[in-house]
Amino acid sequence: MMAAIDKIYGTQAQQEVFLAWAVENNKELSKMIIPTELFTHLKPEDQRPLCNLSVEMDIWLWANCQLGFIREELEFQYNGEPH
Repeated sequence: MMAAIDKIYGTQAQQEVFLAWAVENNKELSKMIIPTELFTHLKPEDQRPLCNLSVEMDIWLWANCQLGFIREELEFQYNGEPH
């Protein structure tokens, strides 16, 4: 499966945390995170798309990322664990 299922959303602060985590844990993933500069029209607390990943990357995130807001987004998208 290569198709992306959906975007992961979060606030500016969550985007910064996710990017820092990705830089430390998966350089390829860090390149897939949408730059904050594209959302200057939004307030920092507004939800914005953080990334749009393949199912394979979602499964990898589930197995490797313990950030609560990322896991909540994945659980919402898949109605449980990504598959």
